[in-house]
This record gives sequence, C-alpha cells and structure tokens, in this order.
Amino acid sequence: YRVYQDALQAYTAAASPDEIFVFLKWDAWAPAALLAGIGLCFLFKRKWMKWGTALITLGLLLILLADFILVQSLNARLFLFQAGDFTGGLLGAWPLVWAYVSSGSGLWSLGLMLCVGTLLTAAFFKRPDRELGWTLAVVAGLCGLLYLAPEPAVRLSPDFKDLPRLYWQRIRSVSSVAPSAQGAQEFVPAYRCEPGLNGRQNIILIIIESWSAYKSQFFSDLHNDTPKLDQLARENLAFIHYHTNNYNTVQSLFNLFSGYPLLHYYTDTLPLKNEKFYTRAVPKTFHKAGYHTALFSSASFVYSKDEVLRRAGFDELHNQHDPFYEGKERFIFNSVSDDWLYRRVEQWLKQAPKQPYFLVVETTTSHAPYMDPVSHQRSFPRTLRFADQAAADFIEQLRRDGFFEKGIVVVTGDHRALLPVAQEQYRALGATAESHVPLLVIGRGLHGVRTVPGSHIDLGVSLQYLALPQACFHPYQHNLFAEGETRNSCLLFQRLLFAKRALVTCGDQTAEICLNPNSNTICKGTLPPQPQPQLQAFMRWLRQDNSY
Repeated sequence: YRVYQDALQAYTAAASPDEIFVFLKWDAWAPAALLAGIGLCFLFKRKWMKWGTALITLGLLLILLADFILVQSLNARLFLFQAGDFTGGLLGAWPLVWAYVSSGSGLWSLGLMLCVGTLLTAAFFKRPDRELGWTLAVVAGLCGLLYLAPEPAVRLSPDFKDLPRLYWQRIRSVSSVAPSAQGAQEFVPAYRCEPGLNGRQNIILIIIESWSAYKSQFFSDLHNDTPKLDQLARENLAFIHYHTNNYNTVQSLFNLFSGYPLLHYYTDTLPLKNEKFYTRAVPKTFHKAGYHTALFSSASFVYSKDEVLRRAGFDELHNQHDPFYEGKERFIFNSVSDDWLYRRVEQWLKQAPKQPYFLVVETTTSHAPYMDPVSHQRSFPRTLRFADQAAADFIEQLRRDGFFEKGIVVVTGDHRALLPVAQEQYRALGATAESHVPLLVIGRGLHGVRTVPGSHIDLGVSLQYLALPQACFHPYQHNLFAEGETRNSCLLFQRLLFAKRALVTCGDQTAEICLNPNSNTICKGTLPPQPQPQLQAFMRWLRQDNSY
C-alpha cells in the first residue's frame, strides 16, 4: 500500500480506494507465498527441508523488495534483469536503493524483513508446530483467494501488473508461434507517390521524452506544465489530434523512422529486427536525396534502440558516451540533462555540413523516475517544465542564429507518460487519450491549427513532402501538410506492455483489437465494415505471421 501510494503521489493524483484494492490484489500472491514458506518451516521435521524452504522464502522476499524499489523509483514493474538498463549497472542502482530505504515504504519493508526473519528463525529452531503451521497455511490460502478475486472496473497502467503474471507472459511470448516468411507474401502495402514541395529545408526533429497532450494546456486544456512550448504552438503550426502508435520510446522511434506501427503479442517485438520495415526508412530516404542525417541522444541505447537506429540508416549516431558530456551529472539511463544535450547540438550546428540535414534530438530528462536536475526532487511536472524551458531556449537560439531562414523545427513527444489515465483525460481527449501527444512545427509560412488526425507513422513521410521532390505513402499513412485533406485510413496504437491489445480508430469509431496468438479479433467497440478486410491483412503483415 505504501509503495503504490508513494509511487502515484510522486507523479499524479493519489490513488482511489478501488485502485489501491487492485494494487493489493495484484500483490496478494506475495504474502501468500511468504506465509506458506514460513508455515512449511513450522511443519517440516528434517533440517534440510527447513533450510531449503527458508532459503527459497528469503530469496522470494529479496525479489519482492527489489520489485518494490523499482515500482516506487521508476513507476513501472520490470523484469529484474532489465533494471540495469535504467540504472547504468549495479553501482547506479544504489541511489534508488538508498532513496527507497530512507522513505516511509522502505521503513515498512525493513520491518517486513525483520518480521519474516524472526519467524523463519523461530521455525528453524523450534520443534514442529502443526497448529501454527496450518494456521499460517490457511491465512496464506486466504491471501491467495484475494489474488484470484475479481477486479473493480478501474483504468490502471498494466505496467503495475503482478510479478507472476509478468514472468508468465514473458514465457508465453518466448514460446509463442514462430514467425512465418509466408506472412510477408500475403500482403504488400501499395505505395502512392505524389509530388513534394521540394523546399530542401534543414529539418530538426525534437522528440521530448513522455511529453503528453494532457500535460499541455494548449493541446488538452488540462495541465499547464509546458507553457513555453504551448506559446510556440499558438504562434506556429499545431496538430491537436496527433497520436503516438506505441507506448514506449524504442517502439515510437520505430514508428517515426520506419513509417509503420508495431503490433506484437505480449513482449514479442520481432518486427524491430525485420529489414522489410526499413526499406523506406525516413533517414535512408533523406540520405538518398542528398541530406546528411544525424541523431543526438543524451542517454544510452537500450532495449533494441541501437538496432532500430542502425537499421534506420542514420549517418551519425551520438549518445551518452559523447566526450562533450564528460564530467556532467548523470541521471536515468546514464543520461545528461536536456540543456547539455541541446548545447552539444548547438556545437554540432556550428560545424554542420553544407548539404541540407535531417537532425533528430531525443531528450531524456522527463523519463521516469522524473528526477528534476535542479532540485533533485522526483516530480513529473518539474521535469517537464525543465524540458520545456530547455527546448524553448534552444529554439530561441536557433532563431537568433537565423536557422529559420532555411529550416524548420518539429517538436513532439515520443509517447504518453506511462502513468494511469485519469477520467478527466478521457473526457478531454476521448477514448484514445492514452495515445495523444502534442505536435508543433516551426518554420516560415507555417501557422494555424490542424484538426485532421495524424500519428507518428505519418510524420517522416510528411516532412519528405515538404522537403523533397516526391513523397510516397502506404495505405495507412496520411500527409499532415496537405491543405484540406481528410484522413481516409485508420489510426493504430499498440496498448501498454502485456495488454496484448491495440486501439484502432477509423473515422469517428474506435475499437479494441485483441492480438491473440492465432487471430486478430475485435474485443471491444465497432469499426466500419469497409476497411476491415484490408486492415486485417495489414495487421497480419505487420505481425509477420500468416497464421495471425
């Protein structure tokens, strides 16, 4: 209870009683397992059986505590072997451990360890006590019944799901149906090419970590955590119905640079490694057109990010190992703060090649655990305001340097923050609130507000329309910059990890698609009948298996 309260209050409003009940239900397996282990120690007569049970119980307790540290510090439940990617190794994890131990949740956890240790010691040296052993077993069974109890109808991030389900779904992912090459032959997207404006502008794409529409007053009329970027949106070109296609950074980068959604069953993300999705990658296309392409990130390339960026075909890739960052304070993913990232980009721009360039700037400061570089306090609003100020200062410096005489800047969020979606967000943004991110474009002659829906898979090819002689769109891409054009294709969004569902919006209808091992079926909502056969074929092709 304390862990979840601390985690939620650090980032969003306090949890409701129903939400707290769901959190406790998800973790009811833990006291059930611990009490069962202690009870068995009281029942067993042989020392080796007591030793084995005690070691398993203590190991389970340590895993549980490590999990609680991750939940409170990163606001997400992870495989333990993934934790090093967030902390930069075991040494980088010590600040998270110390922050947890010194918190209210940590003090309760120390009490829990002392309690379990005392009971195990008593069970080990005491003669078998059948009455006490069976009493603990009954209580463990009651906790197990709570774990199996039905859940109230509350909207919560699946990233909080319990550990047993997390690892079971990982096993199902690894053992799921193997991809078939026949799936690629069944459906091939038919591209349509249209003349571009051939502006040959220099393009800077700024991807702000976790910048969500609900955190912008301009894009949602809810929170006011990015006032500088909101002002730039009012003064330039803004897209108020713009979406990400996936829920995390690596997959969103795949969307932006490949031009395709990523659909997967549980944790199976094989499309990230399939070259067929990168044949028309945005950096490759700009490079073929005579552009120099580069990406600057302030963090390490984890979770297949390096593979996605390498396959996308950038001429230059820069991350946290850049010598420019030597001696700078480090944060999540061993990153430097956003202001240092922009200073490094400014240094590069002073020596930029004479040919036009497509430059991507990927920030990290506003990533969980949302550590404000100034106050060193955990606060999502504070990190967003820091990211907002740093981006605005960088754009102002570009203006002073005359960049906008022959250049455009595009600013968007990689994905919505991995936090529970409040009811007010659904009321303000609709059924697709969890995919809404801002998009603004700054450049000469680019003004106004666009209301036609768009997504990350549209952005790269739409920029090619502005800059190149020709731009080619597949059936599920839309030209964001074409005047008066309405969207005829559907929007796809893969829901949060382990939800194995996708949201599909066609016109004013939204449906939830269940991505089962051997089928894609509508499990909630409705879609118009006309696009369904082509949509089904496209989703099978995206999932790379003819049997889907």
